[in-house]
Amino acid sequence: MTDKYLGESDWRNFAKRQKLSDETLVKAMAKALAALQLAKGPEQQLKALDGIEKQADALRKSAKGNKELASHLDGLDKALGKQRKLSEVEAKTGVQPEDEDEPASALLDAGKLLRQLTLCKRDPERRVQFGFVDAADKNTLPVLALSPKLAGQKLFAKLRDETGVKTGAHGIAWIRNDTELVLQVDKAVSGLVKKVRAPVRECGFRITKVLLYSPDGAVLEQDEAEDQTSPEADAGVGAAFNARLAALLPKLKSAPQDIRSKASEAGLAARQGEFTLAHRLLDETEHLLAATSPDSGQDDASNASVRDAMAQWKARRSAAVASLKSVATQIAAARHARSAAAIMEIQEVMKNLIPEPSTLQQVQELQNYLGADEVVYDVSELADDIRTPLLGALDQLHESLAR
Repeated sequence: MTDKYLGESDWRNFAKRQKLSDETLVKAMAKALAALQLAKGPEQQLKALDGIEKQADALRKSAKGNKELASHLDGLDKALGKQRKLSEVEAKTGVQPEDEDEPASALLDAGKLLRQLTLCKRDPERRVQFGFVDAADKNTLPVLALSPKLAGQKLFAKLRDETGVKTGAHGIAWIRNDTELVLQVDKAVSGLVKKVRAPVRECGFRITKVLLYSPDGAVLEQDEAEDQTSPEADAGVGAAFNARLAALLPKLKSAPQDIRSKASEAGLAARQGEFTLAHRLLDETEHLLAATSPDSGQDDASNASVRDAMAQWKARRSAAVASLKSVATQIAAARHARSAAAIMEIQEVMKNLIPEPSTLQQVQELQNYLGADEVVYDVSELADDIRTPLLGALDQLHESLAR
């Protein structure tokens, strides 16, 4: 979902600029847009689109005469219509519609391949189309391209036309057990399980196993050779979780048993390598701690609220920085032509995440930066999603400082 009208942070920024008075409707729209971003599969997408349309109708009724809002909602309606058609086609065919306008040269971008592999790793149920062509000569590498929209046969044709290489493969790809690449081929090429390792390694993604399946689900071939990639990336993900957990430990000492148990579940998930689940359990732990925090007078409560919000920001910032450093290590190990530029972008994002935003202006500037900067969007696709937890912490800090 790249359309600006369907972005949660874009909506929040628009609502703040327009100073929309109905906070309930503003938050309801943000929640509906977030549901679309989290939707898995066309059925969930269509349900989320219905929710957005319902909130848009409510906003129109509540703010008649607001031309800026009316114009924004008109744009939203067009984006909804376009996305609805795409989701309906995918629901009927099982394949996301092709993006005919994407230039073939974009498919050669190692960063694009890394982004798609990372998204597949985060969601084991995610399926994408793949196209592959052999190396043109001894001085070049094979090319692998992944797309959630473009059909595998079309991907292969574009790669063939761009590289001049006629031998290759296409089909469906996904990631299993974090580091296993599974390819279900409609068209195969000899030695694919070994050949495909080169472009994956070049983009900086770590795989330990490649499995080749036929369209009917039979295993055709597999390669279990360990891919030699620096383990620092895995260490960086663990450090990000540990930083968040360490920030919560002082509060957990006096917390009720059910909250401590939730934190223990998060720790167990992390030890098992399930970091997505581990971070989600820590989110639940933070919410439970906030709900049980005692109030001791208006001023004390306000000061405590700011301290807690600042502590949450620092913990999530530390986790984000650790995650970004991990990705930078992966990119550096890939030694791709664009590695240096990508690392510079990551370093710039880390630099802009100031450790302690203590004024409303600083908080608002960070919210605008994380909500609208294209580099942040790109980096969030490479690393774990840093935007959502950071924006959540900033929302709480903004509310606490504004009291």
